[in-house]
Amino acid sequence: MVTGFVWIAIKILFFSVFIYFGGYIVLILMSPVFAYLSEKTEKIVTRKTYPFNGEQWMRDLVRGIIITVRNMLYESGIILGIFILSFIPVIGWFIALLSTILLIFVSAYFYGFTYLDYSLERKKLTISQSVKFVRYHKGIAFATGLIFTISIIIPFCGAFIGNFVSIFSVVGATLAIQKTELADIK
Repeated sequence: MVTGFVWIAIKILFFSVFIYFGGYIVLILMSPVFAYLSEKTEKIVTRKTYPFNGEQWMRDLVRGIIITVRNMLYESGIILGIFILSFIPVIGWFIALLSTILLIFVSAYFYGFTYLDYSLERKKLTISQSVKFVRYHKGIAFATGLIFTISIIIPFCGAFIGNFVSIFSVVGATLAIQKTELADIK
């Protein structure tokens, strides 16, 4: 009985870790495609063209990876904090009840941040300015990341569906940035 419970707990833990890191692996591997897609979306909306520059493309790629890893580390810290708090009597009971929703919200925010940054980088915001912008516009980050977060937690096909849903998230983030004022950040 106990070994069966432990085996199920290990499977659930493995599934959760796979979902968590799988989402960030998708973001890292697809970063060049997302940067290009964001640029083309902005071109359709604004008619502004960005000539291809290999050096700029490489900077975009490196920045995308830096932002993704940064967000993954911050999110890991928050998840670890929630996990530790769940062991405190009374507080832990409430956290245990809300932990799934909390984790989905935290993941959505950080995934959305990554999607928004493709456009923010093109607007020449530094990473710290990008962080400030996303903190001010949490709702945009949350909304663009929530779709992806929900899609990757679907058992068996989440990683596959997540690849396609992430395209919508990048386009949505780019359109949201076009409607948002950046002047207060710079």
